[in-house]
Amino acid sequence: MALERHTGASPETWPKYSSLEFARSLKMVHDLALYHSDVPFDTAEKSAHFDVKVLWEGFEKMGARV
Repeated sequence: MALERHTGASPETWPKYSSLEFARSLKMVHDLALYHSDVPFDTAEKSAHFDVKVLWEGFEKMGARV
C-alpha cells in the first residue's frame, strides 16, 4: 500500500474514525470550497460538490445506525 510505504505505518495502526467524523469533515471541505472561494463553478465542479454532499449524507446515515 502506498501510504504504508511512505509512512512506515500499517493500516492496523491507523487511527479509527467514526462515520460521523468523516461526514463532518466532508461537510467542512464542501462548505469551505463553496462559501469561501472566489473561483467560479462550472458543471464539473457543481457535480463534484453534489457528490461530496451525497457522500457525507451517507456517512451520517451510517453513523445514525450505529
